[in-house]
Amino acid sequence: MNKILFFFFGFWSLVSIQAQDSIRWSELLPVKGRINEIFPISYSDFYTLRTQGAGMFSNTYISLHSNFKVSSNGKIYAKVENGLGSIEKVEILKGAPFAFISDKRDGEHFLYAQKYSSSCQPEGNPYLVCSYVMPKGWKRQGVYQIFTSKNKEFVCINYEIPGYKDEKQRFGFKIFNADFELVNGGEYELPYPPSKVQISNTYLSNNGAFFFAAKVFKIDESQKTLRQRLMLDKMIVYHPNKEQIDEFELNFGNEKIISELNFSSDNEKIMSFTGLYGDNYQNGVKGVFYFQLDFLNKKILSEGWNEFSKDFIMQGWSEREIQKAEKRLSKGKDQIQLFEYNVKDMQTLSDGSLIGLLEQYYVKVITSSDPRTGSTSVTYYYYFNDIIVYKINPNGSFAWTNKIPKQQISTNDYGYFSSFSYFLNNNTMHIIMNDNIKNYNEEGKFSALDGEEYIANFRKKYYAVAHVELQLNDGNVKREILYTYKDVKSIAVPKLFSVDYSKNELLLYFILGKKEKFGVWSF
Repeated sequence: MNKILFFFFGFWSLVSIQAQDSIRWSELLPVKGRINEIFPISYSDFYTLRTQGAGMFSNTYISLHSNFKVSSNGKIYAKVENGLGSIEKVEILKGAPFAFISDKRDGEHFLYAQKYSSSCQPEGNPYLVCSYVMPKGWKRQGVYQIFTSKNKEFVCINYEIPGYKDEKQRFGFKIFNADFELVNGGEYELPYPPSKVQISNTYLSNNGAFFFAAKVFKIDESQKTLRQRLMLDKMIVYHPNKEQIDEFELNFGNEKIISELNFSSDNEKIMSFTGLYGDNYQNGVKGVFYFQLDFLNKKILSEGWNEFSKDFIMQGWSEREIQKAEKRLSKGKDQIQLFEYNVKDMQTLSDGSLIGLLEQYYVKVITSSDPRTGSTSVTYYYYFNDIIVYKINPNGSFAWTNKIPKQQISTNDYGYFSSFSYFLNNNTMHIIMNDNIKNYNEEGKFSALDGEEYIANFRKKYYAVAHVELQLNDGNVKREILYTYKDVKSIAVPKLFSVDYSKNELLLYFILGKKEKFGVWSF
């Protein structure tokens, strides 16, 4: 076995040299804290956001990297006026870092912005950008959500105003341009109590138009239990502005209940939607959908619904899983459906077609106790499994759907090394993810049988970085090893990879112990 692995690693060292022709790497650099986010500037220049320390002794730092190496570094301070707040988010606007800091005092919830220089030091004092009055006696945590448009020309501050059970859900937002001039904002009341509505999606277009989607729930009358069970009733898309709030209800009947979605909008408020749907009678996913909406005229321009076939759903299942599912189906207990999938992203191509990406993600919590001491421990298991990719033609019909099997399981780390990164280039989607070398043959090609894939393994002997090439015209897939541990001597963190289509670059990040390295993949 060792001789086979030695040949395998040696073979792939040669192949990896060819793969690295388009990737420029840094050397292994000393690690100072854990990177939470990377902000590209140009090629090997970028900012990183890090956490050093743990718990109440942790601190957040912003670092500027020039030619991969740290050229300046500074602490993000949570000071606001006469007290300490909480760091909510860091964003880069017009090349400068901005820290957003919240503070609760005197019955109000405040949000401040603090600008930092290229030397990563505070410029001036933090200034107030948003606030709202907390309900009297309110103890729960209120949260600000801060995000930017894709072109980084606008920033949105979004917040749900806490309320009591019998009150309607209140919502507020402010939109600033990159110079922090207010261009839109307001507070609105949704006609539902907080327990029956959930803001599920937010979107800020490149011209500053703000949309959000809300899930509305109702009591499940079919469940005769002491505790009322809520079930998804519908989704509504809202477009607030200074004068009013417009809305469009996504209602396609009981057999087409939208459960997860993603959307985008152009300058004329023509919106593209894609995601997952099911029905009122099952908990799983029935299929994927697409529709295009003229929001101004409240008119659906095109739509398509693609129900997953039984064979597609069971692709990658073990024989035992298939037999168990078919047995339950024969007894009328269940339909064969997919579960726990999230909409990861959507991309509109130049010809008007659309690419959607889904990933199976869920968390299991195991609580155990020691009868001798009475102590209790909690373990969180994070599962990032199969990827589903699909293409929708400009007329709304589905071109193809494909499933890419993977298994990634970790504990108590939020899945830091799990999930995947991707970019599009020349009618090809490139997917990069951590994997197990045992899923590949001696030529480095994916060879695992359905339902027999090995879980991603980070031991040096079994570690591999997988590269999936998916052809956008027909959905065909080629999957091979990109790197083994011997090639990179570190572990990829795909969640932190960052693509810049204006420069056709993918910024890579790898780490092992107290060393880290960066790379730039030019495409």
